[in-house]
Amino acid sequence: MTDPTTNGTDQLRLGLTDRVFVVLASVACFILGVIALYSSGIDLIDPKLHRAGGFALALIVAVAVSRTRRADRGGGQGAFGVPLTVVDVALVLGGLWAVWSFYSVQTLMEVSLYDVRQSDAIPAFVGLVVFLELCRRLWGWGLFTVGSLGVLYLLFGQNLPGILEHTGFDMVDVSEAFWYNTNKGVFGSITNIVLVTFFVFIIFGVLLEGTGAGDTLLKFAFLATRRTRGGPAHAAILSSSLFGTMSGSTVANIVGTETFTIPMIKKRGFSPTFAAGIEATASSGGQIMPPIMGAAALVMADLTGAGYLHIIVAALFPALFYYFSLFSAVTVEARRQGIEVKPLEVEDKILRLDMINLVLFIGPIAVVIASLLLGYSTSAAGLYAVIVLLTLAVINPEVRRDPMRVWRSFLKGRNRVQHC
Repeated sequence: MTDPTTNGTDQLRLGLTDRVFVVLASVACFILGVIALYSSGIDLIDPKLHRAGGFALALIVAVAVSRTRRADRGGGQGAFGVPLTVVDVALVLGGLWAVWSFYSVQTLMEVSLYDVRQSDAIPAFVGLVVFLELCRRLWGWGLFTVGSLGVLYLLFGQNLPGILEHTGFDMVDVSEAFWYNTNKGVFGSITNIVLVTFFVFIIFGVLLEGTGAGDTLLKFAFLATRRTRGGPAHAAILSSSLFGTMSGSTVANIVGTETFTIPMIKKRGFSPTFAAGIEATASSGGQIMPPIMGAAALVMADLTGAGYLHIIVAALFPALFYYFSLFSAVTVEARRQGIEVKPLEVEDKILRLDMINLVLFIGPIAVVIASLLLGYSTSAAGLYAVIVLLTLAVINPEVRRDPMRVWRSFLKGRNRVQHC
């Protein structure tokens, strides 16, 4: 098992349970994408249903992704295969039960004066355990440890000495604050921002890459930096900044550029350590490169009440200075090592297909900026950009030969969400 959205040939090599998770994850990705597009510019969805449904679908995808990682590491095989599968199924069922409890309690609160009860606290804690475990699987022990200690402190902090002691919270208080609170809990305002606004830009970014814009950006970056000493190192910086305009994810930025840029940087004469450092540092700047930045920018716009356009303008100059400093650092290092300018390689020439892909890149980005200038919401701007991109995609002959690449990109959006 290599990917929950793998092709049919790969699926034939999977076991029955793995194939079930592949299908469920693909369906969940599709539904999440449809919901994101619908709620971005067509119509609103009942908030409690939107958040509960989004979490339920994300739960299925997260378990499938964790199975992928385990399989890639060689785990989940032999005698441990069945027990681990039982655990995965239990995570899905327990998480769905907890999400359903959230939806049911919120429904009761809307029609009556309902207080969270002890019986409601049990599924809430099951949900916290499930999602903390998924955090551990997907993002490691750091986030899991911080989240777990936070929950444990609320439950047992009244027994701690000195300034660490608090007045005490029981299971009902904790479950009400963490699980049944639609303002600051698990299903709070941050979740709403991700579901309503952030997902549509995730879809836009992966579709933009899937239609060929990513490779073209690399070519233009190499062309623009062909007369500099740093050459591919400068190209890595420029391409990462360009990737940052369509992706707010550091990991996605690195994945999109490092397989090509790092070998070229080393070939130019830079050390492997310097090559990896430049690529990682340049890709990190994608989170602050307008107009599509990480989730933090969308959260900032929502919490401050400032328009997203103002956030973009405020972030532009720091982002440009950030990349300028990297550009200068590469120049200094190249001079120190005596690296000279080398001619452009033949395979880096701009072709007719690259000009087509450039239109696919510039058109939707311009739509995002124009929509924001005209006063449309951030989510609506993302939806219009997706529509324009899908409309323009037909001019790309590679997309016409293989229309399913758009579908595969659509499903791949779960990777971007996972890393943002």
